[in-house]
Amino acid sequence: YYTLNPINPVLLARRRYRVDWVQEGELSKDKDILRRRWLLIDVDPIRDAMVSATDDEKAFAFKTINDVRDFLGSQKWPAPIFVDSGNGFHLLYRIELPADDGAIVKRILQNLATRFSTDKAKIDTSVCNPGRICKLPGTWARKGDHTEERPHRQAKFLEVPGL
Repeated sequence: YYTLNPINPVLLARRRYRVDWVQEGELSKDKDILRRRWLLIDVDPIRDAMVSATDDEKAFAFKTINDVRDFLGSQKWPAPIFVDSGNGFHLLYRIELPADDGAIVKRILQNLATRFSTDKAKIDTSVCNPGRICKLPGTWARKGDHTEERPHRQAKFLEVPGL
């Protein structure tokens, strides 16, 4: 996982240029975020949260994320970074807002969830906080045991505008 938004550089002294396990309370907090650079829209299929998605469940999330992307494109939003998160999908839109944005991001996610969430896939409105972490493309989503019906999948970039 990684932090989407820039953090106070003082925190680099915790783990400078290395990866390590963290203890509870060591993760970046909302107060550590300097500004909002990314709006995350996270769509996952409705399923038991402790198991990987089936192909059919994931297809529902794919339809929902594409409906959101098409709608926002029709509203003249720029092309987002499109990510397969393993069990669902992310859209990352470049923004420039203060860390305390007056709940703008929260309202956007709530409005999109009202419009696009279904009984098969939902937009996660809890990802509105500035210190949000996100699955790193290239890593594996491993919920429950790997089975033929519910496989572990690697998160990956699907589309990156300008590349």
